[in-house]
Amino acid sequence: MKGEGVDSKEIGYLLDFYNEVEDDSIRSQIMDRLLDSIPFGHHPQPLIETIEDPHRRCQLRLHSMEDLNEQKRIHDLKTFVATESLRNDIEAAVFVISRLSDSQTITPEGFAHDLDRLAEPLTERLHRVARGRPEEKLDTLIDYLFFEKGYRGNTENYYDPENSYLTSVLKTGLGIPVSLSILTLLVGRRAGLSIEGINLPGHFIVRFVDGSYSTYFDPFNEGSLLTEEDCVRFMLRQGITPAPDYFVPADALTIMKRMYRNLMNHYSSCGDTKKEETLNRHFAILQNHSLSR
Repeated sequence: MKGEGVDSKEIGYLLDFYNEVEDDSIRSQIMDRLLDSIPFGHHPQPLIETIEDPHRRCQLRLHSMEDLNEQKRIHDLKTFVATESLRNDIEAAVFVISRLSDSQTITPEGFAHDLDRLAEPLTERLHRVARGRPEEKLDTLIDYLFFEKGYRGNTENYYDPENSYLTSVLKTGLGIPVSLSILTLLVGRRAGLSIEGINLPGHFIVRFVDGSYSTYFDPFNEGSLLTEEDCVRFMLRQGITPAPDYFVPADALTIMKRMYRNLMNHYSSCGDTKKEETLNRHFAILQNHSLSR
């Protein structure tokens, strides 16, 4: 999704022109040209670093970086919802969420590489139990991710936004139910396991399916096994009437909305109105797409 024919000199001129021009329609055309030149999911900082003039680079870092980055995140979000191959891609969805972090260096390619590396030892171990019972395969997954690698729920700092960014969770080993569940899903699927995300009210878990065998487990609590009755009791304790729809595998858009809501609630509660407004703008794009389907 990278534009063609855009070199560093043109980028510099486009950025300068964007900062100087006042006509909104022209500014919009310039911005579209710039955004199309940056690969999907990439921060614009490397683009600015290609500009040869050090003074211009410095000025653009100071005066254009934040705005350009936000425009790029919105551009990628719109690309995500408009592109069917992306819209059904859970990995792409959670990476778009990770782009809300402060990191300027994360890329979808780097994220995929880190997941591949994490899944490699698990894949090798599962090959050794390929003909084993489903329970043995599940035990292998749980033991590897939650005991050997140490991924766990961040109970001490649950509302830290970093818990929602999968690129951060991979490094810290700490997350919340939805991020740890999606990490489990992405790694498990790479290793050949059938893992589904289950978007329960008030909690997010996963389901493992192998032939006629099926069970739920909770990545936030070290992979503890759950029956459907356990899930029903959990909902009843929350005052929620259980419904079959709660057990339908969550698609990428559902997961994305849940993660956005988590972040929106956090920034609302801590009074960060600027971040909250940014997230509200993003969420409106998701909502508008859902209403148009």
